[in-house]
Amino acid sequence: MNYFFLAYLKPILNGKGFYFVEPQTRENQRLDVVVIYNNHKYVVELKIWNGEKYHEKGREQLANTIR
Repeated sequence: MNYFFLAYLKPILNGKGFYFVEPQTRENQRLDVVVIYNNHKYVVELKIWNGEKYHEKGREQLANTIR
């Protein structure tokens, strides 16, 4: 898990929001974080950098999710 990101995020949200980690993703070695800030919900999916090939696959995954 990327605790550095969560440590970075915490002071930004201080008093105006909060976050929680999606429990079903922890065992899959990825981290989905849901951030609630100023009554808006943001979903953040963190991935480990494995090179340009995997980066392109991730972008395709994101594009297919938006459609």
